[in-house]
Amino acid sequence: MDSTSNGTVHAATYTSWQSPGFFATDIDDLQIINCESFLSYGQGINLEDVTNSLFLNNEIYNNNQGLVSTNGFRMVGTSTHNHIIGNRSYDDQGSPTQVYGFSEGGSCDYNFWSNNEAYGNTTAAFFATKHS
Repeated sequence: MDSTSNGTVHAATYTSWQSPGFFATDIDDLQIINCESFLSYGQGINLEDVTNSLFLNNEIYNNNQGLVSTNGFRMVGTSTHNHIIGNRSYDDQGSPTQVYGFSEGGSCDYNFWSNNEAYGNTTAAFFATKHS
């Protein structure tokens, strides 16, 4: 991706009904800032085992164009110590497809969530599971 350098993605737009949006796994110190992900096949932003990262002022909408039960912003695995701030995850289509605006599951812990907005998703705005 042209706008990627040193683990930072700034002001990028991703859309494709044939593949997922932004996907990162097993990475530290990632930054996704002022980006847009819409009409993706699966999650808009999908994070697995991501640590010490920043997700700031992103617009995530109308995703899940081909899979079942996917979300706008999804964090799973052992994702810890991340900052998720000022993001919008919504579905404003006539027939919504995003299940949750934001979801956190698995063994995620110590993540800081602030000023995020979600609406219009098929099930709820936010979903989180307690890890054991």
